Amino acid sequence: LNASPYTEFYVLEALYLMGAATVAEERMRNRYAAQAADPACHTLWEVWVKADGTDNHAWNGGPLYALSAYAAGVRPTTAGWETYEVIPQTGTLTKIDTVVPTVAGDIRFGITRDGTQATLTLTSPDGTTARVGVPTYGGSQPVIKANGTTVFTGGSSTGRVSGLSYDGKDSSYVD
Repeated sequence: LNASPYTEFYVLEALYLMGAATVAEERMRNRYAAQAADPACHTLWEVWVKADGTDNHAWNGGPLYALSAYAAGVRPTTAGWETYEVIPQTGTLTKIDTVVPTVAGDIRFGITRDGTQATLTLTSPDGTTARVGVPTYGGSQPVIKANGTTVFTGGSSTGRVSGLSYDGKDSSYVD
C-alpha cells in the first residue's frame, strides 16, 4: 500500500497478470473509495490526499486501463488492433459493458455472469480478428453457444458458426 497513484497501475496490472482479479478489485475499491465518494470532485486526484495535490490528474487513471484491459480483457495483439484478444477476468464483477475505441473502429464487449453461466457479446470492427476466451467459471463441462448454435460441449468443439474457430480449452477458458 505504499504505491503512489501513478505506480498503483503497475500493482493492479501485476495482480491481474497473476490471476488475482478479486484482489485487484478489492484494492481498487479500497484505494479509490475517498475519490469516488467525494461529491465535489468528478475526476481522479493527483495524490491520495486531495489537499496535497490537484483534483484532476491523468496519472491516476491506471484503474480505468486495468478494468478495460484485464477485467474486460480487451487488449491489442498487433499494431493498429488488426488482431486483439478478449480474455475477461471478471473476479467478483457480474456485469461488464465496455467500448474500446481503436483506429479500426469501436470494439464493443459485454459479459453478464449469473452463477456458472455467462453471456458474452462482442461487436468487432471490420478487418479485425479477435481471440475470445470464454470463461468456464470452474465448470468442467462447459456448453458454449454462438448465435444459438452449440459450438462447444462435452469437452470439444461441436458446431460451426461462420467467422468462429476453436483454438483450445484450459481450466479457465475455452478459446
